Amino acid sequence: MANQDIYVGLDIGTTSIKVIAAEVNSGQMSVIGMGNQHSSGLSRGVIVDIDQAAAAIQTAVQQAADKASITINQVVVGVPASLLQIERVTGMIAVGETSKEITDADVRNVAATAMMRNLPPEREVIAVIPSQFTVDGFDGIQDPRGMIGVRVEMRGLLLTVPKTVVHNIKRAVNKAGLAIEQMVVNPLALGEYILSDGEQDFGTVVIDLGGGQSTAAVIHDHKLKFT
Repeated sequence: MANQDIYVGLDIGTTSIKVIAAEVNSGQMSVIGMGNQHSSGLSRGVIVDIDQAAAAIQTAVQQAADKASITINQVVVGVPASLLQIERVTGMIAVGETSKEITDADVRNVAATAMMRNLPPEREVIAVIPSQFTVDGFDGIQDPRGMIGVRVEMRGLLLTVPKTVVHNIKRAVNKAGLAIEQMVVNPLALGEYILSDGEQDFGTVVIDLGGGQSTAAVIHDHKLKFT
């Protein structure tokens, strides 16, 4: 249907696995199905038994699919804040020998240079979040696309988690017969949902009380600064 999409969110918690299916139609989001299953194979928010976790995920997803009368093949999965590391990074690229218009590809390339760090072999990049761009010495730019320049620099935050955590999530979701559409960092998604624009800008501590672990996240200037 035109202007209509369905998104399925998957939250893999220590005590329960929750699934929510939402339909977006002409800019309006409506919840059309939910699932909730007691967790198995998790300890303090981390999957420790892939088979048990996959079975629980499959049950919760099927509940949401039945209520929404849809078939679910893809999910957006939350990554827990446990063991998350946040680092400041910078990147720089030359757009061309002479000034040219900055494109989406240029922004992706400068972000890629920021991720080129000597990360420990046991860690994996989840996201790089730009803080600001500099074009030919002019800083404080939030979005350089469409501007012209020779050199683009980026300052941002690099979010990494242990590879084992990411691997176990992917394996459990795939074993449940699903594909991962996107992985999102839980405290970032929570902050976007519950905080106003002013609270995200001025600075707020978001506390998430879970069944197996509790986390505190500092969001300031619309960025996740600490967890």
